[in-house]
Amino acid sequence: MYAAASGVAGRATGLDFTVAVGEGARIGAVIGGVWLVSHTIEVFADGATLLSLLFFGTVFLLFGVAGFVGARRTGRIGVGVLAAVWAAMSSSLILVIYGFLLAYLFMGRMAAIEAPDFARSGMHDAAAFTVADTIFSAGVEHLRLDQSQGELRRLQVLRGRDQPWQPVLRSV
Repeated sequence: MYAAASGVAGRATGLDFTVAVGEGARIGAVIGGVWLVSHTIEVFADGATLLSLLFFGTVFLLFGVAGFVGARRTGRIGVGVLAAVWAAMSSSLILVIYGFLLAYLFMGRMAAIEAPDFARSGMHDAAAFTVADTIFSAGVEHLRLDQSQGELRRLQVLRGRDQPWQPVLRSV
């Protein structure tokens, strides 16, 4: 999906790109707040599945709002798609950072939640399993690290750079 959105974003330049990123980031922050509440309830309340559906519905609706606002401000559907994708990426980043923080601060609670998986894993340290599971979940399920490098390069090229960002080494 992100690859298709990057293709659409290839047509967004200048002000359109700025609108898409701005609206996507703004609405992505709101979506991130929804994710924070949802994840907190998921971790600390048992059996919140019906409530989780409400949160997912809200997030889905807000992705649509991000797309609508981006398209409405520029008159271009492609910009709306880019705004929705940017909202998804920024909200996922917020959720991942919060997930790491929650796993670190409430290691005992997370270990209790993951006890069945820990028992099947063959590992001997519950804390190490919790950290490994958090990293795996963040990388594979939320950030989609296997796809993000190509997207980052596309965004850098759209920003006006012919080549992706490279660190500048200067001698002093």
